[in-house]
Amino acid sequence: MHKVSIVGIDNAGKSSMVLSLGEVDCVNTIRLTGGLSERSRTARVINRLAEIGESHSFKFVTGFAYLLHLFPYYLEQRKNTAPVLISDRDPIVDTVCYADFYLPKGLSRLFRPSLKFVLERWFGYPDSFCYLDVNPEIAAQRTSSRQQLHERLQSLRRLKELFEEEMALAENRNIPVIRVDANTDSLEEATKELLQQLEKKL
Repeated sequence: MHKVSIVGIDNAGKSSMVLSLGEVDCVNTIRLTGGLSERSRTARVINRLAEIGESHSFKFVTGFAYLLHLFPYYLEQRKNTAPVLISDRDPIVDTVCYADFYLPKGLSRLFRPSLKFVLERWFGYPDSFCYLDVNPEIAAQRTSSRQQLHERLQSLRRLKELFEEEMALAENRNIPVIRVDANTDSLEEATKELLQQLEKKL
C-alpha cells in the first residue's frame, strides 16, 4: 500500500481533494477529522468535545479532542488494503504543527520533540506528502463565519511556517513532497496533478 498524506494550512482544500479522490479506482481515502467521524459514536463525542473547547476558549480541551481523532484514524488505516490510501491530514505533521496553538503558551517548543517521537512510533510517515501551498491571506478569506483559533490570519501565517519546516524535514528523510499551488489551481487541476505524480511512483 502506498500512503499519501495531503497537508497544508486550513482552507487550502485538503478535504475537498480527498472527497474528489474517493471516486478514483484503486484509491481509498480517510478524512482524519469529520469523516471517520460521522459514522462513529466515539467520533461524534470527540467532535462535540472540540466544539466545547472552541466555544469556551479552552484551548487545551480542543487540542486534546483533536489528539483523540488519531485513534479512530489508527484503526481505520490498519483495515485498509487498497493500493493507495490518501488522508486529508497527517497524524504526525498536523499534530506537531497544531500543537503550537493548543499546548500551554511557551511550552509547545519544549513538548514538540517528545510528541513527535511518540507519534513517529505509532504511525510512521507516509510514502508521499501532497502539500497544498496556499497564501494565508487567501485561506483566511475562505474561512467560514465560525472562525476557529487556528483560522485567524496570524495563526495561518504561523501554521504555514510550521508546515514548510515539516515538509523540508520530510524531504531530508527522502520522503517525496508533491507541491500543488492551491492559490490558483482548481480542485480538478490539483487532483489531476496529484494522480499524475502518483502514477509515476507506483
